[in-house]
Amino acid sequence: MIQELLVNQLRDILHAEKQVEKALPKMVKAAHSQQLQQVFETHLEETEVQIERLEECFGLLDIQPRKSGGTHACDRLITGTALAEALPAASRRGNF
Repeated sequence: MIQELLVNQLRDILHAEKQVEKALPKMVKAAHSQQLQQVFETHLEETEVQIERLEECFGLLDIQPRKSGGTHACDRLITGTALAEALPAASRRGNF
């Protein structure tokens, strides 16, 4: 029971990290300030390391990550694409 909960949580976290990894390059392109682009690029590098660590956890537990997306709760997370679309307007207003 506890291991099943752990595995489900790890799968959800991996799914969320992969969603972030997919969205961050779009956010880099959408950012108008050099500083914000650098922050997103750094975050992408950190996210890639987190994905590697999570995949290592799956190996240590001798289980496979889920091939499809996360649970319903994970799928309700705001996607980076929506944020990337909002960035240009926020950047023009001087918020970034």
